[in-house]
Amino acid sequence: MSCYKVKVKWGKETYPDVELDTSESPEVFQAQVYALTGVQISRQKLLLKGTTLKSDTWEGAKLKDAISGICCVDQGALVVLMGSRDEDALQEPQQKPVFLEDLSEDQTNVANLGNTCYLNAVVQCLKTVPELHKTICKFDPQNDATSRVPSTNAMLMVSIRRCFEEMDKGETPMPVIMVQLFRTCFPRFAEKGAQGSYMQQDASECWTELLRMMQECLGPIQPELSKPCFRSSLVEQYMNGEMESVWTCTEEGGEAPTTTVSTFNQLSCHISTDVNHLHTGLLSRLTFESAFHYYGYGLQETISKHSPALGKDASFTKKSLITRLPAYLAVDMVRCVVLWFYYKEKEAVNAKILKDVKFSLVLDVFELCSPKLQRRMAPYRVHYKVGCSVHYMVDYSVHYNVGCSVHYKVGCSVHYKDMEEREKLEARMRKSGKSVPESEQPKLKTIPYYFEDDVGSCNSGFYQLQAVLTHQGRTSSSGHYVAWVRFKDGHWLKCDDDDVTAVTEEEILRLSGGGDWHCAYMLLYGPRPLTVPEDVVIEKVSEEEVPGHSDEKKDIETDHLSKDEKMET
Repeated sequence: MSCYKVKVKWGKETYPDVELDTSESPEVFQAQVYALTGVQISRQKLLLKGTTLKSDTWEGAKLKDAISGICCVDQGALVVLMGSRDEDALQEPQQKPVFLEDLSEDQTNVANLGNTCYLNAVVQCLKTVPELHKTICKFDPQNDATSRVPSTNAMLMVSIRRCFEEMDKGETPMPVIMVQLFRTCFPRFAEKGAQGSYMQQDASECWTELLRMMQECLGPIQPELSKPCFRSSLVEQYMNGEMESVWTCTEEGGEAPTTTVSTFNQLSCHISTDVNHLHTGLLSRLTFESAFHYYGYGLQETISKHSPALGKDASFTKKSLITRLPAYLAVDMVRCVVLWFYYKEKEAVNAKILKDVKFSLVLDVFELCSPKLQRRMAPYRVHYKVGCSVHYMVDYSVHYNVGCSVHYKVGCSVHYKDMEEREKLEARMRKSGKSVPESEQPKLKTIPYYFEDDVGSCNSGFYQLQAVLTHQGRTSSSGHYVAWVRFKDGHWLKCDDDDVTAVTEEEILRLSGGGDWHCAYMLLYGPRPLTVPEDVVIEKVSEEEVPGHSDEKKDIETDHLSKDEKMET
């Protein structure tokens, strides 16, 4: 018998009942394998019972036992194929190696002057904000807009500008003046240890102080072809959000609920035993009362403060929702806590929470926003891939009643399908080493990430990770701070003071904590670009056109009343 049915295994794929005829040349069998797998004969390596099959003869393949002469090939024997297709062999790696020489214009190295890594890391992270970088490089202390800024603050801004200019030239700045002026403007960062050397400081506090100072010194950006900007500074325009809070007294006889509006420049992720992901930490105070209630979702906390109606301190619940999202959203991973021990009344211990808290490269804060803002974001969100799922469409049309019409649903699904087909076409062309024909390339346009009447805001709720500030150590006043920043084309750099190295996205995601390795201390998320076909028209919803706003206000005003009292109103 010279004809057998064998199985050919190639990687994870198995081809049963392949005919192997020993009366014919081995090239006939190799041709069958080529027809099945696409692996050319010159690239094939076939193994049968540990022996390599040759292309010109069956000799040496141990098809027969040398002593008995009985054939060793059983029906269904396994033949292992090793080799790859030509297009697979020529395919470019998914992530090309990155060389620092190619990123010379993105240098962010700054020399460490002794426990100044906290300041270096903050400056390196803030440099990734293009609008902030551009405005600082144009800062002029003689400008009328900054004439009322304290001279020391203006001088500090000039030193930061010079630091940015040196980094843009590929040089390593020696920030002696910047550090001295920073300690002059903020004396608490000039604290010295027992040996007379400057102590390590908290990078989160440094971040807050620098942004507060920049908010006073930098004016707003007024883009062309847009409505006038009514923000007083660039930081307020691009990095500050707004939050509406309702205060309710939990004790009997307290005053009626009051509403306040406040600004924020960062969100806090409070780490507890139940928090394993950034999104969970941001929603750790989230409550669900009613899907149709105005404050059914949001941030809730209990605070003790003075009650004028009761004439004493009382317990209040504070429920907050975001009414404006900034283009750049900072998140503080609250890892460091101050512990007081009963046997050390005069001494506090600064402890660090090392728990592993995962974060993603893309962040969605839709659930933290007010229904009014959610309605305005709906037309933009449906054009993002993540927002094109049925889950979000159900939330839009049922729970939040944002007026997401059938037009949006149909347009969303068609656009999603087109994008999938385009990506598949581009992937096939890349494998074959060809480019997509110009006639088949869709004409695309980029949608601004902000509302037309609010330059510097976020109109979708989607963000992409732009910078990570990490800490390595056991307390915030010790250890070492490092900046990990994202530049064009998605490349990431690890900026360890003046030592800059290229890293991958996988290394960035490993900064979630869980040990003595670098763990995320501050996260900076930037706008996620949206590209759509030219014929797509986004139906914008202005604040005046938001439906149901009066009903929402009535819900807020009658929140503290009973059902019978609400019926009377």
